[in-house]
Amino acid sequence: MIYRNNKLLAAIRQLPCASCGIEGGSQAAHSNLLRHGKGRGLKASDAATFPLCVPCHMEFDQGKALTKAEREQLTMDWLAWTHIQLIENEMIEVKR
Repeated sequence: MIYRNNKLLAAIRQLPCASCGIEGGSQAAHSNLLRHGKGRGLKASDAATFPLCVPCHMEFDQGKALTKAEREQLTMDWLAWTHIQLIENEMIEVKR
């Protein structure tokens, strides 16, 4: 079963766009990598989600400006950045 968490997605939408930095209007963009649970007709785990504004989200998912390797590296970088922001800004509860 793929991990789903509406509270996590709501917190991610509060962060600025991971790509351009614009605040307000971020969407919770799911990873498109198979290792994060992405499949035909399936979204990846909510744990593999990062904030992107609408234009950046569309460009990232459908644009041709990035290679597969660049898209994969950005995904990993943005996931790490997102998790750091959520924890350091105490937007999610971290169990110790």
